[in-house]
Amino acid sequence: MFNPVKFCIAIILISSLSINAQIYRGLSEVMFLMTQPNARAEALGGGNAALSGSPFMSFYNPAASSFSGAVTAEASHLEFPFLFGWGGDKKNYETYGIGVNMEQFGAFSFNYLQLTFDPNLVNHGDWISIASTGIFMMNYSYPVLRDFSVGVNANYYEENKTLDRGTGFKGWYYDLGLMKKFNMKYETSEQNLCLGLSFLNLLNSKVSQTLSTKIYGRFPSTMRLAASYEFQPVNKISDFRTIKALLTAEYRDLLNSRYRTQFQLGTEVTFLEMFVLRGGFHSEELNNWYSTASSRLNQLTYGFGIAAPVKKLSGVNIPLNIKFDYTSLPFPEYYVDDPRHEYDCPIYTMSVSYSI
Repeated sequence: MFNPVKFCIAIILISSLSINAQIYRGLSEVMFLMTQPNARAEALGGGNAALSGSPFMSFYNPAASSFSGAVTAEASHLEFPFLFGWGGDKKNYETYGIGVNMEQFGAFSFNYLQLTFDPNLVNHGDWISIASTGIFMMNYSYPVLRDFSVGVNANYYEENKTLDRGTGFKGWYYDLGLMKKFNMKYETSEQNLCLGLSFLNLLNSKVSQTLSTKIYGRFPSTMRLAASYEFQPVNKISDFRTIKALLTAEYRDLLNSRYRTQFQLGTEVTFLEMFVLRGGFHSEELNNWYSTASSRLNQLTYGFGIAAPVKKLSGVNIPLNIKFDYTSLPFPEYYVDDPRHEYDCPIYTMSVSYSI
C-alpha cells in the first residue's frame, strides 16, 4: 500500500546526495535569503515553517495551505534600500497570492513574487542590470492523516533584462513540506502545537541563462524545521476572545552552502481578536568573504497587525476576516561597513480570508 510519508522521506534522502554535491553561489540571494515580503513572518523573526493562514506561508512550508481558511487572498509590498550600493533609490519586492482549501480534496494556492529594480540602473560597463525578477509559485497540499498534511510547490523562476543580449536565468524548481497540528481543548483554554518541516528547492534544480554560451546556476536548497505553540483562554468580552498568545521557533539550514544557517524565535499576542503585537529574534551565520564582514548576524524584529472580523463587528452573517500587518526593520547588517543597514525596509501586508 502506498505510504505518502515514506515516499516523501525517500525523496528527501535521495535528493540530499545531489544537494550536498552542488554548491550554492548566490543566485537570487535577495529573493530567497534576505528580507521577505510578509510583515507577519518578518516580525516573528524572519519566516516560519509552522505558520499558516495566508497563501504566502506556502513559501516557507508547502503544507501550510491545508490549514488556511476556505478562501484566502493576500498582497504584500516590501521596500528595499538600494541593493548593490549604487544610489539611494528603493527597490520593490511584492507578492500576490490566492488560495482555496477544499478540505478532503486538498488545498490549492498560487503566488506571484516580483522583485523590481531601479529602471535607471540598466548599464554599468559590460554588465547589464536585471529590471525585474519573478517567481510563479503553484502549490498543492493534501491532508494524508488527521491534522497532518503534505504539500508541494512547483515554481517557475524568470529574470527579465532591460538591455537584452539573451534572457536572464530561468527554469523550474520544486519544494516539499510536512505539517502536523495537535489541538488540545480544556475547560479554561484551547492550545495548539504545530510542527513543520520543509525543503525549498528539494531537487537542487539547475536553471540556465540563454546567451551565446549557456551559463548555469542553482538556487539555495533550504531545510526549515519549525514549531509553534498557541495558547488561548476561553474568556470572552462580548463575543471576542480576550487574548491569544503564539510562540514560534525555527532552525534553517542552507544544505548546499557552508553558511547562512539561521535560528529564529518569535512571539505574537492578539487582543480581542483585532489588535496584534509581534516581536522576534534571529541569528544567522554569514559567509565571511571580507575582512570587514561580521561572522554572525543577530537582529531583533518587531511589528504589529490589525484585524477586522466582519461577522463579529457588524452582526451580519458574513464569515469574512480582513487583516493588515506592518513592520519596518533596518536592512540586515550583513557587512559592518555596508551603509544599507542605515535604511529601514517597510513591509505592508493586506490579507482577506473567507470561511465557509
